[in-house]
Amino acid sequence: MPRQVTDLIFVHCSATKPSMDIDVKEIDRWHRERGFLKVGYHFVIKRDGTKEIGRDLMEAGAHVKTYNHRSIGICLVGGVAEIDINVWEDNFKPEQYATLYNLIVDLKEKFPEAKVLGHNEVSSKACPSFNVQEWLIKKEIIKVPKLTTEEEKKFLEEKREQFRKENEEKFGKQRKE
Repeated sequence: MPRQVTDLIFVHCSATKPSMDIDVKEIDRWHRERGFLKVGYHFVIKRDGTKEIGRDLMEAGAHVKTYNHRSIGICLVGGVAEIDINVWEDNFKPEQYATLYNLIVDLKEKFPEAKVLGHNEVSSKACPSFNVQEWLIKKEIIKVPKLTTEEEKKFLEEKREQFRKENEEKFGKQRKE
């Protein structure tokens, strides 16, 4: 059954060592071993930045409990330290981040209301091993609203000037800087 609503895009990691260049077929095998019908993600981004297709875009995923019916799942290969798989690590390559950027931009064109989140923002997991919101802001995929608009700045300057003129006599004896 096709997904009726797409209001979330989740970024995941495969929780694999940087030396493990796995692909969607390997993740599909892992997910089937866990009882899934097939790979739970819609996209897998390999170590070299190659984007692979998992589930059909409009098919419900199997990647975030309670959100699968309304979200798209993207998995970056990597995410744990080479020497200790219990240590989460942002070890993704620039090619992976470039593919992730382009994929999210494309998906946001198709689903403009969809919010992009890291798996760790809705669960106690460390996945995807980096702060997705900080990355989205840095890449200007999401814009941080300015606290003061240009019109508000102009209004405040006018009010300050008016206050200075009205109170010049009171403050006139004070040192001007």
